[in-house]
Amino acid sequence: LKDYQNAADAYNELLLKFPDYEKADETKKLVYDLSQINSYMEYEKTMKLFDARNYEKAIEELKKLFEKYPDASIAVGCQVNIAASYEMLEDFRAAARWYKQIIDNYSKSEDDNERGAVNFAKEHLEWIQDNYL
Repeated sequence: LKDYQNAADAYNELLLKFPDYEKADETKKLVYDLSQINSYMEYEKTMKLFDARNYEKAIEELKKLFEKYPDASIAVGCQVNIAASYEMLEDFRAAARWYKQIIDNYSKSEDDNERGAVNFAKEHLEWIQDNYL
């Protein structure tokens, strides 16, 4: 069984009980890696809503994930898919707000995934502004 959340909780408890543990740095890295795995598994599950075109529920669940894991690698994907969901629902003002947020937050990023998200956001924002706003 892949119980990453309980593993992360156990390692966090170890760090709390034994802050001077000789392998604390390794343990912190492991906790971080486990949180990345957990966030991705939850993201994958949530994206099934998007893929099924259940955009209202996808927005709701993606926002929860973004709040829960704001620093995880899935954060940019959550924002892009929230914006795209609003766009699919023809709520162009909300979509534009999210696209602008992506551009503001990640324009200076050197991460390929984040740069791709910025390019996607710029293209979609421009299209929305030209056609709807």
